[in-house]
Amino acid sequence: MPAAQLQRQYQVVLNGIALDLSQTSTMELARIRSLPEVAAVYPDQPHELHLSSSNDLIRATELWSDPVIGGVENAGEGIKIAIIDSGIMLDNPFFNPTGYSYPEGYPRGESAFTTPKVIVARTYTRPAAPPLPGNETPLPGPDDSSHGTHVAGIAAGNANTTATIAGLNLPISGVAPRAYLMNYKTFYANESPFSGSAFSIELIAALEDAVLDGADVINNSWGGRSFERPETNPIAQAAEAAADAGVIVVFSAGNLGPDVSTAGSPAYSDKVISVGAATKGEAVAAGFVDVVQPGGVPAELQGRPFGVAAFGPTVTAPVGPAPYLPAVVLDGNGLGCEPFPAGAMAGQIALLERGACTFSIKVYNAQQAGALAAIVFNSEAGGETLLTMAAGDLADQVVIPAVFVQRSTGVGMLNWYGDAPGAAQVLIDSSARVIEQTPDVMTVFSSRGPSYQATLKPDVVAPGAAILSAGFASGTGLEPHLGFGLSSGTSMSGPHVAGGAALLRQVHPDWSTADVRSALMSTAAPICGWTTTAPSLLRFSTRARAALI
Repeated sequence: MPAAQLQRQYQVVLNGIALDLSQTSTMELARIRSLPEVAAVYPDQPHELHLSSSNDLIRATELWSDPVIGGVENAGEGIKIAIIDSGIMLDNPFFNPTGYSYPEGYPRGESAFTTPKVIVARTYTRPAAPPLPGNETPLPGPDDSSHGTHVAGIAAGNANTTATIAGLNLPISGVAPRAYLMNYKTFYANESPFSGSAFSIELIAALEDAVLDGADVINNSWGGRSFERPETNPIAQAAEAAADAGVIVVFSAGNLGPDVSTAGSPAYSDKVISVGAATKGEAVAAGFVDVVQPGGVPAELQGRPFGVAAFGPTVTAPVGPAPYLPAVVLDGNGLGCEPFPAGAMAGQIALLERGACTFSIKVYNAQQAGALAAIVFNSEAGGETLLTMAAGDLADQVVIPAVFVQRSTGVGMLNWYGDAPGAAQVLIDSSARVIEQTPDVMTVFSSRGPSYQATLKPDVVAPGAAILSAGFASGTGLEPHLGFGLSSGTSMSGPHVAGGAALLRQVHPDWSTADVRSALMSTAAPICGWTTTAPSLLRFSTRARAALI
């Protein structure tokens, strides 16, 4: 068939070939399907990436002390974790290769982009969608996402690495910090409408190469549509074949919650480990409003989160402590939609309520009255929602910082001012803090079952909200990949399980993939919080005991 162009051939995880049939007529395609040598013809589908204290929460730290492992310095030793994603930034300190050596038979792939820590590097691109300039290698380029770097760090970032975020220094570690990483870059920036996504042809090739390269665990923080049937999904077939070959295959469930039956493909397969997302007990957050004066400020007015403005200067340093003045004292309604008397807010931070006019007009009016900054709190209808304040009229003339807070914060500040007019002071703080939150609650965004195949998915859940790891730092170009940042999604919960599975394989090298999956599911702790299919939260230390399978 002259119009058909061969793109790839598969022999390990799928018995098939990939053809470009874009120039083939419907009649010719029907003839291909009817050939006795052709078992099935599948369309090439796009797949999307599923966008600190978590090791203690899943008790990986306890498993590090298992006599077989012998401490964090050996956790994951010799185990190979494949990351099929957007590339791993080698120069991030989370992947420092000092103290590692290549195992026998490695490096593999594009060896110039490997280290003794990241021992395989391969790139998969589409002929019709070449990478943007500077994004061609297995490393994430200036236009690529930090997703793969972040995921790899969660699974196997080096122990006791210092992560700096918004001025806060924290020691962090991957779940299996001594494990080797294998980098399979399939998601990359290009000029097509699907930039940043990956297609079935390349993803199957990466799965096949990971098996051939000797991966013990394959992490897949991506997925497709939940309503695809496994028997017509070649990636699901390839993933199952990889599991049959002895590789532990982990897939994130997706971020389409809280609706039911949203667990995506190929996470719905019974041979892979499907992972949803839950909260953890601590989180790193940046950007807070604190009422600081007079003494005796209630806890509900301290450490309150804020949203930013899409106009005016960004809050990069503390503003205050300074007196604050509710606009209602001047205009009677607190909205700030009309000019205030000149100098009425001199040296103070304005407190304004959302509504009636654009955010930028409110802040501009406060600025013209001499305000140092502005705090806008949500309307009664908006309630506790945090948002980014959009630019409107006069936005280009705003030169003071402004932040947006929840309604409860604004109303509390009004009441506090009423008790101490002229003495109430507030601090707008952009720095990061470690905050406490309720752990083990399934996140709203996490996809859940039952699957369209009437199975209970995800299999387990793991921390996936505000996870600190390599990548997603502030900056431009390559800077986001070289630093540390926060990200949320089942993409982040998947590598927690991949790292934990690596530890189990280290302790029990004779366990099959089914053994590992069974141990994870049958000994997980029940999760608290609302969920349709009641998956369980991981507790890895118990899974090292064969009696609990």
